Amino acid sequence: MSADAETATANVRGALTTAGALQARTNVDGGMSIAELLLAMLVCAGAAALTALSLGRDLNWDYFNYHGYAALSALGDRLGQDFMPAGYQGYLNPLPYLPLALMDRAGWSSPVIAVVLSLIQSLNALFLYLICRLPSARLGCSAWEAALLTALGCATLVLASQLGSTFIDPTTTPLVMAALWIALRRPGLHAAFWSLALCGAAVALKLTNAPFAIALLVALALCAPTESLRQRMRLLGVAALGCGIGFVALYGYWGFRLQQEFGSPVFPLFNNWFLAPDFAPVSTSFHRFIPQTALQALTLPLAMLEHKSWIYTEVMAPDLRPLALLLLLALLGFVTARRWLRRRAHHRAEQSQEAPAAAGFQAIQLLATFMLVATAAWLLTSGNGRYATPLLLLLGPMIFVTARAAVGQRNALRICAVLLALQLVHGASAGNPRWSPHPWTDRWLPISVPVTLKREAQLFVALGKSSESYLAAQVHPDSAFINPIGLTQLAEGGAGWHRFEDMRSRFEGRTHVLAPVPTDAGPEDVQRFVRTMQSVVDRLGLRIDEDQCQEILANNAQPISPSKSDGTERPIARRVLACRALPLQPQSTALAATRSQVNAVMDAFAAKCPGLFAPVQKTAEAGGRYWSRFYGKHDLDLTIDTVSGVILYAQERQAIAVQVGYLVSWQADIERFECRLPHGGARDISTLGSSYGGDKRAGD
Repeated sequence: MSADAETATANVRGALTTAGALQARTNVDGGMSIAELLLAMLVCAGAAALTALSLGRDLNWDYFNYHGYAALSALGDRLGQDFMPAGYQGYLNPLPYLPLALMDRAGWSSPVIAVVLSLIQSLNALFLYLICRLPSARLGCSAWEAALLTALGCATLVLASQLGSTFIDPTTTPLVMAALWIALRRPGLHAAFWSLALCGAAVALKLTNAPFAIALLVALALCAPTESLRQRMRLLGVAALGCGIGFVALYGYWGFRLQQEFGSPVFPLFNNWFLAPDFAPVSTSFHRFIPQTALQALTLPLAMLEHKSWIYTEVMAPDLRPLALLLLLALLGFVTARRWLRRRAHHRAEQSQEAPAAAGFQAIQLLATFMLVATAAWLLTSGNGRYATPLLLLLGPMIFVTARAAVGQRNALRICAVLLALQLVHGASAGNPRWSPHPWTDRWLPISVPVTLKREAQLFVALGKSSESYLAAQVHPDSAFINPIGLTQLAEGGAGWHRFEDMRSRFEGRTHVLAPVPTDAGPEDVQRFVRTMQSVVDRLGLRIDEDQCQEILANNAQPISPSKSDGTERPIARRVLACRALPLQPQSTALAATRSQVNAVMDAFAAKCPGLFAPVQKTAEAGGRYWSRFYGKHDLDLTIDTVSGVILYAQERQAIAVQVGYLVSWQADIERFECRLPHGGARDISTLGSSYGGDKRAGD
């Protein structure tokens, strides 16, 4: 070959190499171009934003209890300033709540805030699309097919209800979805490290993401592309290291501050292990959605079909897809057994033409293992649909993979399309999935606070399960907040009581008691309510000054657009009483005697059924004629009407409390009492006509 020919050949090779490099730079994975990626980002973001705007502003109960407060410790250290300001939730990692706090502080309008939050949450759908497009996962999906599976995965009201809201579950789970994408994309040590680092970061932002970190760790260990135990252990060690680094990176400083202030890096959680002196030595757990029996766990997909709230999440969010997946798995089992019998009958061992390649099969194994382990861990720890965003999203590709293995790719796509249409119709019939939908306003929470509460620092003592801690951003910045009677309880002389006494002494003469009142309450109703509050604060050593009560009005501004739900032009305001409180000396002997009697009865019920009445509560709270204890494990109120002598118990959202005895015969009544949830644990309108009976509403 001549020199000229060799030179020409070299030039051609160089051009081809350069072209290949350029092509590689314009492709993300398996032929997916950057243009397709940008289009997917735009579609996911647009769909999330439009969904959020159409559903309205969500002023959910959690916002008033702790969402509006949680980020304040990231903007300014309040750990030593407040104590139990929002129950145990007030000590969660504040970082994921920071975007809301910054936008609200900057004065952004509520629809703009919702759009920004929904854009962050739309990354869940984007990474789901990227997973569906991965050739290594052997899904074999074109762009349109991946879009179908992504839509099927996102067709859950649990996700829709949180888009653009203050709930942070879908704000933290994009890290989990990104971790899965990395693990499926290129299995190996690097992928194991980075995927678990992202999962560790997700756990740091919200501890309820722990099942996904555990599941991915198990899936990588079991489905690693190696037969060597040594290599598997090495991969497991690298993944665990990544998880730890990711967790410490986003939680380390916050855990250090909690350790400094309270002696526990996760205060007040898991205090049966850490034994922080300012909280009871118990582990806080909530079983409101955890199946109580194996039968309940197995029939959960069937229950999820119903148009009922409090099945697997607080709102009504019917879902056809889990049951569809189970039926397809059963069909796949039947088809696989039939194929095996046919091969055995004809003495053939050839594989199906649609059998996936080894690498792709390992990826599907990893995804299936992740789903199985994460589902089991989720059911054991919470069973709350809000904490299961990745599982609900992955139902889309898992349904397709299962259907394709059973009936082929074309029929699988048809099944997915039909199921998507049915799910959308079934979900739409449930109505607006927001917890508390409201029209859009110029601010996320328009609010009017009396000037006297802003002028100087005050101690605000919140009464009730809703801490009203969002007010910390509205009053004097040196004010202190405490919620001694609510989801968590400070008993006199018990854990943390000394902190309350210190705050009460420092703010003597500058203390206000906070309590929400019904919006439609008239002047006489408010006066009766204030008198009832005196019996509540008596054990706190406080006295209500009935002539020094002021009203705080929240959500009282003109909306940007009329409400679609009720046709009004002004949203319902939230009324909170702020009454001046003075030291009380001495405490009421009559109330103390009644409390002693009520505590003896309630202690006996708790001793008979410790698994039901948990965690342990030390004292009953007064509320006029009604005395009650709240047991957070099952959202259970045990109430005694000291006028009629009736003993009642009920879970939150149950219409009628169940009568379980009388004060005059409580010893015999306890002997007959069965340790079971009222109304069998149902929390819907069916409790109105339950055979359990009961003629009083708990806490009425």
